[in-house]
Amino acid sequence: MRKLKFLILMFCLSIATNSTGLSFKEDFTVVLIDSDTEAIFGPFPFDRAILAKGVERLSEAGAKGVVFKFFIDQAKGKKSDDRLASSFKSIPVILQAGITNKATQPNHLASRFTLDLDAATDIVGESGWIPHPEFAEVAHDICFADFNGLPLSMLGKYQNRVMKSIILCSIEMALGKNAVIKPQEKIDLGEFDLPLDSKNRVMSALNIEPISEYVPFHALLNGTVQSNKLQDKVVILAYDGRRMQTIET
Repeated sequence: MRKLKFLILMFCLSIATNSTGLSFKEDFTVVLIDSDTEAIFGPFPFDRAILAKGVERLSEAGAKGVVFKFFIDQAKGKKSDDRLASSFKSIPVILQAGITNKATQPNHLASRFTLDLDAATDIVGESGWIPHPEFAEVAHDICFADFNGLPLSMLGKYQNRVMKSIILCSIEMALGKNAVIKPQEKIDLGEFDLPLDSKNRVMSALNIEPISEYVPFHALLNGTVQSNKLQDKVVILAYDGRRMQTIET
């Protein structure tokens, strides 16, 4: 079987859960910056104007929103950074953060991306890879992408402030509603619930759907993607090229 980075695989498979009434195949689309894309545009990371064009294509195609499954925590160049930030105004964009003590000078995390909750969690840190302020200002949400395996942590603590996981943020985007979180009890998503354990992790069995198809990023840019693959979908934009850390799956 082909190799995929563990965190991306877990993220993609874990969203598809019976408890939310969602189907990964029906509600989400994966767009991958793969080796063929790198053969066209060169090694990742690209000039951010190229990423901006992809975001704009998704907006034009009627996607529900975009989830960036890689970090954009550093400035790269004012012109291209401005272009990418501007593209976020056309469609809701969720950015990932990493809660880690390896980051020596983390960017500021605005309070609108945290929750006024007192909640236990096994994802805790005082530093992290936080999106660059220019992108954070126009992001729909910023959510942590750290996982310790199963069960899945839905809440994390960054500088003693509670954050949502990127899985929970993506489920909210797909359902079009904000979750009501009752720590150590459940996440209420309207007619659906996600039961939580004492560390606010999802304990229910997951309906795992293999990722057998994806949209190559270069196909998105050249307009050869069928509209039904993008319209009304939450699009996960991820990297899966030659430089990707891998494990056998």
